[in-house]
Order: sequence, then C-alpha cells, then structure tokens
Amino acid sequence: MRLFVKHRVKDKKIYLKQLAYNRSQLLEIIGSRQFKLEGESYTIEEVFAEKGDDNNSVLGALAGGAIGLAGGLPWLLAAAAIGSFIGKNSDEKEIQKVEFFNGSSI
Repeated sequence: MRLFVKHRVKDKKIYLKQLAYNRSQLLEIIGSRQFKLEGESYTIEEVFAEKGDDNNSVLGALAGGAIGLAGGLPWLLAAAAIGSFIGKNSDEKEIQKVEFFNGSSI
C-alpha cells in the first residue's frame, strides 16, 4: 500500500514516505494535520491510499513454480497454483487495507 496526495498544480500523485493504517495513525506519525510536500501544503484529509506496484499473485505463482521444478511437471503445476492462490489472498488483503485507510477519518 502506498499513500499519496494529488499535486494541485501539476495534477500528479506525490507519494509519502510514511506508512499508516488510517488517517489517525498518519496524524500521529506526522505530528500535525498540515504538512508540506514539494513546496505545497496539504492536510491529512487529502492523503489517499492505493495498492502498491507489486503483483503478489504473479510472484506467488513464480515462487511456487520454482519450488515445484524439483518434483517434475505435476509438482510444478500444483506448486504454481498454490503460490498463485497465496499471492491472490495477499492482494485481497492489501485492497482491504487501502479501502480501510481511504474510509478513515481523524
């Protein structure tokens, strides 16, 4: 999960280095309702979360497939499927975290 604000002039996302589960925790980390990024002032309420760039389903399938290589084709397919399932669950959990942050308030 990544936290960001939308730059008011350049219409681009500016990513925060901090991570938080909700806006109240982000307030505790930053220590103020207002903060500056790239010379612009923002508030905690303007921070949103999005899913990170990593694709856990693909990574899980690749990891499982690599482990399954030692056992031949049947093990390769089974391990890749299991790895993909684990990665998919990880993706779903991250989506829940994003929705929780975006629905939070101070």
